[in-house]
Amino acid sequence: MYIYPAIFEQQDEGGFTVTFPDLPGCITEGDTEQEATSMAMDALQGFIEVLRLDNEALPQPSRFEHVKASAPDNAIVAMLPVLFNDVRHKRINITLGESLIERIDLVSKREGFTRSGFLSLAAREYLEKLSHSS
Repeated sequence: MYIYPAIFEQQDEGGFTVTFPDLPGCITEGDTEQEATSMAMDALQGFIEVLRLDNEALPQPSRFEHVKASAPDNAIVAMLPVLFNDVRHKRINITLGESLIERIDLVSKREGFTRSGFLSLAAREYLEKLSHSS
């Protein structure tokens, strides 16, 4: 099991920003500490799943003491577990408009995803959004 350190920083305008020192680019936020924690768990899961989809090695988590020592004084450091979802992946053939594919590729490249990783993450987020609105 992997457990990654997360740094929660309270913002002047309210809310919390959460970063993961071992996972550059994995950032989220929430209006409350509870919401930020929930969002951080989702961000961590999604980030790790994309790394696994891309067959990239998972970074070794830093030790709590090391992160705590280097975190800002007003920050909260917490260790968050990764819950692996060992679902088999299946290759599919889909048809999309050329301009949509171009936009997907542009954003995927900018955000550091493959096309499949981006589409997978977007689908998960949309499905999660639908499940919360029902």
